[in-house]
Amino acid sequence: MSADTVTDVTSILNATLAYDLKLVSFAIISLLLYDCCLNLPREIPYIWGRRPNLLGVLYVIIRYGWLAIAIVDLVVWYQTETESCNVMLHADIIMRLVAYTSGAVFLALRAYALSGGKCLLAVIIFLSNEVSISPNIYELSKLEATVFPMFVGCRAALSQDTNALALITWLRAYWHASPITLASVLMRNGILCFALPIVMASVLWGLEENDMGAIKAELLQYIGPVRDALTSIVTSRFLLDLSELATRAQAAGASSGLGAPTLTRSLTPGLFEVPSVLFEDDMDMGRSLEEHV
Repeated sequence: MSADTVTDVTSILNATLAYDLKLVSFAIISLLLYDCCLNLPREIPYIWGRRPNLLGVLYVIIRYGWLAIAIVDLVVWYQTETESCNVMLHADIIMRLVAYTSGAVFLALRAYALSGGKCLLAVIIFLSNEVSISPNIYELSKLEATVFPMFVGCRAALSQDTNALALITWLRAYWHASPITLASVLMRNGILCFALPIVMASVLWGLEENDMGAIKAELLQYIGPVRDALTSIVTSRFLLDLSELATRAQAAGASSGLGAPTLTRSLTPGLFEVPSVLFEDDMDMGRSLEEHV
């Protein structure tokens, strides 16, 4: 095969990949917008209708931050000037740093809640998540922005964190089974929050461990944005469920029987007005919640 033929084939493949990635970007934006519209009736009273708190801030960043990132990624494909493209890439990196850090805060607080208020576990999980994005901070000082891929060791640490949290969430919910619908939703979304990144990270890790050349690079560009979008959806839904649970408990006048520190209590004001999300205290208050819901 001549050099000209190789060049032509490479150009065609690059154009095809760019076109496919544009379609993926459109699909991701459509999916995120659809989920936003789907949950808007719940979001208005349980997020925007409440006093500002950390839970609401995390929800907005994880929900709408990733939507903004997806839009920026799509706009970059249509930039023809180098300067404007660099500006968009820098904006993309900054938003990703904020979004990933918010996700790390969520995981750390969830670990803090499920471990009964052990700060050491929360700090370890937060730092292990931050290691994977720290190289990008250095990139912000450069003229041409480049998003560093996560190192294999960092991806392994992330997988271990999500594995541990998914297992703890499942055990907490399994041993405190109850017919309460909202608690069942919390269990499902809580496990999805961690199970979905585990699957996606495992696929990416497997591709990195095997030398698959161009196929690996193409699949990484497809899977990465989809992973972030789906993780954003399940995590934001979980936070919305927690906010709904807190709002319903406040309406029911639940002011006692609170157990160890939990994610809901850590993320919302008025510690004595918010129920536990460790499930054992939720189950104890099950009847009163059902009467007022």
